[in-house]
Amino acid sequence: MGWGEFKSCNLLLQRLENNDETLKEMVILPAKIFSDKDVERIAEALRTGRNTKLRSISASGFALNPSTYSLLASAIASQVDVGITHISIGDTAMGDQGIISFCSALEQSRGGLIEHLDLSLKDMSEQGASTLGAAFGSSKNLKALDISRNKGIGDAGMKALCLAAHTSAGDSGSHPNFPALIHLDISECNVNDEGVVALSHCLLGKKIGEMIESKSESISYRAEGIHLNASSNALGPIGCTALASIFSVSIKGNSLLNTLNLNNCSIGDDGLKALVDSLKSVECGGGLKILHLSNNKIGKAGAKVLGAALNGNLMNLTELCLSNNAIGQEGVLGLGLDSEGCKKLSTLDLSKTNCGSEGACSAINCHSLSSLRLFDNDLRCNGFESLMPQLHSGSSSVNSLDLGGNRALDSAVAGILNSVLTCSNSSLRTLEIGGNEIGEKSENILKEIRSVCPELDIAHDRPNAKILK
Repeated sequence: MGWGEFKSCNLLLQRLENNDETLKEMVILPAKIFSDKDVERIAEALRTGRNTKLRSISASGFALNPSTYSLLASAIASQVDVGITHISIGDTAMGDQGIISFCSALEQSRGGLIEHLDLSLKDMSEQGASTLGAAFGSSKNLKALDISRNKGIGDAGMKALCLAAHTSAGDSGSHPNFPALIHLDISECNVNDEGVVALSHCLLGKKIGEMIESKSESISYRAEGIHLNASSNALGPIGCTALASIFSVSIKGNSLLNTLNLNNCSIGDDGLKALVDSLKSVECGGGLKILHLSNNKIGKAGAKVLGAALNGNLMNLTELCLSNNAIGQEGVLGLGLDSEGCKKLSTLDLSKTNCGSEGACSAINCHSLSSLRLFDNDLRCNGFESLMPQLHSGSSSVNSLDLGGNRALDSAVAGILNSVLTCSNSSLRTLEIGGNEIGEKSENILKEIRSVCPELDIAHDRPNAKILK
């Protein structure tokens, strides 16, 4: 990887122009000076075939003229068999004008060879989104698209992108609507229910407004499921229902969605219930492997609904994040973590859920778990004491445990450490106990653990550090 000399990019550009076979990725750091003339040199080397080795350009954070974006994109579009597959360029001033200049030059080649496109935080809105959809909607190469943190997109922009993509795919006669797409990030784009309805139709190859059947159908043109990050968008119950409709399409019997990130989407119990209820009418929800629902105002009622789904269409879930939702002890118990439906769950985040002692014990007794976060649950001494028998017996399969921020006193922390130390068959390899009191008792056991179990990584505060009561 070429990182360029300090400030000037001249030496790096010379390597590019000399077709240095070791220069596969060009990374321009923010401390550099990267101008329109520098981009012109890159474009010329690519257009003339002078360089055939470069595959990736990472140059976000630099202001360029719209004509410069067009020049670079035209050079990329001219590459046929080998060329640029990964690109991140532009800054917050790029805007629709810059995006239109860049994408329009790639429309005829249907996105060229680009597989990974990062246009995050570029001040994109409806016009830019439409041109993006027209250029890449039928791309057989685009695998990852990041348009996050473009708050001007909104519902109108998402509809424009999806409509243009559908038109592009239809006109080409190819498989519809981003056929190769695997990773899609639309987080912080101010997308609400109407926008996510449009996106759902797009990913299903449907026109906006076309009826989506609940009966499952199979598609063969996608190699694998999509990883969708829709976090920090106010989706609501209607948006959750629309997302659930994506599960009506399968890829070799698995869900079209592999990962769904709905962190900070204000879906609440009603939104979660809408998502789960929609899954009941389709057959392919079980393909979902990762579900993030952090900071969504979910309570115990929503947790119980989710618990039922874990024994149904979400039984193949391997990772679940419920952090910063006040589901409480009753809600955690309602997840049914000891049930057959959770046998594939390996990663669970219950940070700041008010899980209580019983909830914490229920989680640590889930025999499929390898990673468990119980951070900031105010477990204190009683909660720690309730976990000691499981840690001492070695019955827990957890190898990474976060007990940080629980305000336990030194005696309780020492008890946890001693339980781990005296366990003959512990699976634990990483333990986080910061945000709890570390006194003389804990420090003495820590020293012994370092000697006896050097492979065990324990993160903790300095001895006698003050803990918020």
